[in-house]
Amino acid sequence: MIFVNNKFLIVVSLIIFSVFILVGCSEQGKEFKSFIPDPTAEVGEFFAIDSTNFIKIEGGEIIKEKEERILIIIYSWKNEGNRADTTFDNFTLTASQNGEVLEPTLDFVEDKKKLVITVKPGEILENIEQGFILSTEEPVTLSILGSDFYFIADNKPMYTYPVKVTINSDQ
Repeated sequence: MIFVNNKFLIVVSLIIFSVFILVGCSEQGKEFKSFIPDPTAEVGEFFAIDSTNFIKIEGGEIIKEKEERILIIIYSWKNEGNRADTTFDNFTLTASQNGEVLEPTLDFVEDKKKLVITVKPGEILENIEQGFILSTEEPVTLSILGSDFYFIADNKPMYTYPVKVTINSDQ
């Protein structure tokens, strides 16, 4: 009879413990920190492109080579992640004019190694360059997409999007 009572006590204890766990956890939903970068940014200011990467477009310069005009974008990157990383692994920079995607080029970039230099958390890598072959004299829209898979808005995930920066092609 003692053996049956012990089994009974164990079962009742497990049921009571399970009820306490369910009741205790039922009111606690996980709160996610909201993060949504602004969809546009300005030249000369650091701006977030995702939860760990900040970019500052310093400006640009035009190089004329034969019949082509190449816009060299100069920018800085701040790594706010929790590990050392490279620009190559954290964001993508593209450019367009009048909706047409511009062809990137590194032919006139002075220090290509900056694209793969490891940057420690909290540090800033300055004077990174990326070239684009211009198709017109119109302003250039830069699109910078970070490495997050989603953003959190009002405790709900949403798709990521690139931050847009407009720069004159005559700068």
